Amino acid sequence: MLAVQFEIEPRWHLYWPGRNDSGFAPKITLKGPEGYEFGEPLWPAPKRHVQAGGILDHVFEGRLTVLIPLSVPKGASGEAKFEADLSWLACERVCVAESARVNLTLKIAADGEKPLDAAGRGLIIAARAAVPKPIDEAKPKVVAAVHAGSLIVEAPGATRIEFYPFEDCVEIPDLLGRGSAKAARLALPLGRGEGEVRGVVSVTMPGAAGAPATAASYSVDLPAKAKEPEPPRPATNAGGTK
Repeated sequence: MLAVQFEIEPRWHLYWPGRNDSGFAPKITLKGPEGYEFGEPLWPAPKRHVQAGGILDHVFEGRLTVLIPLSVPKGASGEAKFEADLSWLACERVCVAESARVNLTLKIAADGEKPLDAAGRGLIIAARAAVPKPIDEAKPKVVAAVHAGSLIVEAPGATRIEFYPFEDCVEIPDLLGRGSAKAARLALPLGRGEGEVRGVVSVTMPGAAGAPATAASYSVDLPAKAKEPEPPRPATNAGGTK
């Protein structure tokens, strides 16, 4: 697992690769030795960011760590150099487009050799924990379903539930007004089109014995509409007539 980390200046933000009214997410282009393969980037959950005029974005503040799964070819050893071309949009009152090229050289443990404890191990462990888990793995249980044209999310005891849609999610007419609920239940009306309800659910639970509240995030992928049952076919007799 490789990690690309952005240190974001106070009051500034970067964008999530989901549905936003403005801005675009950081772009990461990786290069490595022949035979090494990169998986799809793994992103943490964002936060809602509402600007004047009802502009809704989903953003990162403070620090952003993106994980990239890495497949190492069998029999690899020695050193491997990786290079990343990065571009991103940083916004506060104004937006600034920026770019950078960074590189990293890692020692590859040979077959049977104990891997080294890389300096970034703790950072990657923390970033893994921040990647949304499938909602079926939520503990305590969180339930998401589509009913009567709405996404319903229930999390007993929660003080806030929010939904952050991916770009390919079915249309949501009032994400600004209905995408966040200070309650244990979120009811979010969906558009009329066909498609999937795809995105991230964030659930905030109160802390025990005066401890601060905690937030956990889960991925959701549901059909926007239940399939209609097929109409019964007319019975036929042995001769093939109705």
